[in-house]
Amino acid sequence: MEVRMDLETHLLDSVHIVMTTLGTAGNRTLANAAKFEVVVVDEAAQSVEPSTLSALQLGSKHAILVGDPQQLPATIFNVSGRNTKYDRSLFQRLEEAGHNVHMLNQQYRMDPAISHFPRKIFYGGNLLDGPNVQKPDYGNPLRQMLLRQVPAFSPFTILDL
Repeated sequence: MEVRMDLETHLLDSVHIVMTTLGTAGNRTLANAAKFEVVVVDEAAQSVEPSTLSALQLGSKHAILVGDPQQLPATIFNVSGRNTKYDRSLFQRLEEAGHNVHMLNQQYRMDPAISHFPRKIFYGGNLLDGPNVQKPDYGNPLRQMLLRQVPAFSPFTILDL
């Protein structure tokens, strides 16, 4: 076991980029490795605060939290957890404390027919559609073929069963 940890630590010390889940970020091997200059946490607005802190405890000089506070928060099933704000993310706490938050204003995944609702209701009209989703085929040959082969293949379809 100790040989394995030594090997893992050696490998971690010899690479420039480490990608991990928040669940693994608290791993003892990562804690023993050289400190990280930058830690980037994706989906930080959906992560409970202790999970995000497990990544930040790795001793980085800079932390970048990436997330969308307009999306669903972390899923907490325990009522007392919700009552004690355990479902609040570090991202949300820092935003409420006045730290700089930079919103990206273009989305590249949803068809405009689908993005219309969240753009209007959740983003106050400030979320724009990227040029790729404004093309009927998203610039994607597979989607082009699907549109030809399956005419009902549209952004959303309602079936009365």
